[in-house]
Amino acid sequence: MAVALSRLGDVRAVRDMPGVDWEAVWGLPRGAVSPLREHAALAPTRAAVVKGFAQGFADRHHTPVWAWN
Repeated sequence: MAVALSRLGDVRAVRDMPGVDWEAVWGLPRGAVSPLREHAALAPTRAAVVKGFAQGFADRHHTPVWAWN
């Protein structure tokens, strides 16, 4: 089983994040929405990924590429 490890500095940075009520976070019942959710970055949209790929391809090969959604 692979287990992702975090750097100690990253863990401390999250622990010291201002404005987070850690007692509320730790006391959440299973399945409840975490108050930390607002601090999480959203995943890029599919369109943004495709456009980024197309632009990178165009830059590498010096050719025009269009990606419409």
